[in-house]
Amino acid sequence: MMYVANVGDCRLVLGELDPATSQVRARRVTRDHTATSHPEEAARLAELKVAVDEEGYHAGVLQVSRSIGDFSTKQALGESVILSTPELHSEALGPDTLFAIACSDGITCAMEDNTMVMLVCQYLNERLASGATNCAQHASRQLVQYAINVKGSDDNASAVVIVFTDLPPPPPLRPKRWRAAPATSSVPAANSKG
Repeated sequence: MMYVANVGDCRLVLGELDPATSQVRARRVTRDHTATSHPEEAARLAELKVAVDEEGYHAGVLQVSRSIGDFSTKQALGESVILSTPELHSEALGPDTLFAIACSDGITCAMEDNTMVMLVCQYLNERLASGATNCAQHASRQLVQYAINVKGSDDNASAVVIVFTDLPPPPPLRPKRWRAAPATSSVPAANSKG
């Protein structure tokens, strides 16, 4: 059993093997605490008569309705608007649960959950193929670099990958707009007398 407490727009996503297709799929465990993605948070803000614009910002400053930090915004809006109380989740982990990704909004705003899972599969396989250790750390770093360098994320980008199995994940399908490096090969020239 895994227990998760989240506040704000950090996210936990599981990478699970689908036995029917042998593909790894994403399953989101947490919900972002924003008025646009969390109906209960939207209702709570409406009850407090907090105006939320079309992009989900309240007071034109902050999208999240729960946060550990943001003290100046909490003081300006009031402690009842921006809560620090976490939402609790419990998840049974089965034999098909391969890994978890805990990440900030600098990652989640840059890519979909399925893309994150496919990339982590790729990064774990890269590391395993080379015989290296600490594949989870490699996958975490690469996911952050992908969000910043490829997707152009300009928000705080952090990620932690937790691996639950010693077995390598199946090779992923490529995410949309993925550009693999061109394949190169060298074939030794045949010896010829001339």
